Amino acid sequence: MHERHHLVLVVCLNMLKGSNLNINEISFLLGFDDPNYFSRLFKRNVGLTPHVFREQSLN
Repeated sequence: MHERHHLVLVVCLNMLKGSNLNINEISFLLGFDDPNYFSRLFKRNVGLTPHVFREQSLN
């Protein structure tokens, strides 16, 4: 994984666990124009959708 992508992923994981921002807001803050692309990229790298990751991290 490219270093920039890794950094964005780490920031995203922290935002999903530690903020009340919705997934669309997080994707735009991280520079993605398309939240669906962001979700697909997240799932490809993490193995879960951002929504499922957030749900699991809260339990």
